[in-house]
Amino acid sequence: MTQPSLALSFTPTYHKASYPAISPTQPKLSAQGKSIFITGGATGIGFAIAQAFVSADASHIALIGRRQDRLFEAKDKLLRLSTTSNTKLRAYAGSVADATFMKHVMKYFADVAGGKIDVLVSCAGQLLMHDSTLAASEEEIREIYDTNLFGGLNAVREFLALPYGGSDSNTVSKAERIIIDVSTAGIHLDAGGHSAYCSSKLAFTTMLRRIGAEAVASGEKLRVHSFHPGIVFTELAGAEDGRTGQEPWYDDVELPGAFAVWLASEEARFLNGKFVWANWNVEELMERRGETEGDERVLTMGLLAKEPLYPVVRRGVD
Repeated sequence: MTQPSLALSFTPTYHKASYPAISPTQPKLSAQGKSIFITGGATGIGFAIAQAFVSADASHIALIGRRQDRLFEAKDKLLRLSTTSNTKLRAYAGSVADATFMKHVMKYFADVAGGKIDVLVSCAGQLLMHDSTLAASEEEIREIYDTNLFGGLNAVREFLALPYGGSDSNTVSKAERIIIDVSTAGIHLDAGGHSAYCSSKLAFTTMLRRIGAEAVASGEKLRVHSFHPGIVFTELAGAEDGRTGQEPWYDDVELPGAFAVWLASEEARFLNGKFVWANWNVEELMERRGETEGDERVLTMGLLAKEPLYPVVRRGVD
């Protein structure tokens, strides 16, 4: 069983920019009537995802960010882009690490967005880079985990606490909710210098997959998708060592934006609970649907072992 890497792709076609099959303007990928809540939506990948959902004609979009100036700048840009859509945009300044803020803002948005939130996009993140893992202070590592793990869990907890059908409703709709986790390939590759970032992302992605399984087991209609957004030049991860964003290894930021809209569509249902890369071709992914649905080991975090494996023979204490 070979692990996907920057040299080996799960699909024969590897994309570095958006393409027609994931274009958010396609009618089959329409987000019309849906309310989208995006953490970390003011810049970079989060903003690109918001832009793609505007193109997909989402009814309501909420952007969450810590920097009020950048947040409202992003909202203004999206308003100019949404002149041909009916999307209603709202922006809320605050940190996902603030549980009280997340509780109030999610309830408020659900109330003003027709009584529901359909899709939670967890994109807020903090990056820490050191030459060695032990060079990072305890305070720095805790700050990374506060955002990437606990902040993500705050958003998920409040999202799932809302009765689906309205925050003041006593009934749960038969419709489905979706959580999209913007993760990183660093959780299964050796990303030197980013151990705090990658381990916090792995923790959240692992817990989210379990949360999804528990929700389904209890009768809730919930889909969970985690994905690597590609190597994108952003404020968070780009401006290191004098890089400009024009280097050939960078992917277009519109790729993860469009891919997130595709993940929220009916076509991607078979990838519930899986980890995928935005670079992989979705038509070729769908061709492997039987393989991914039928094997818990495929596209999930786990222990990679070289075949063959042998049946367990349980022995008593020697």
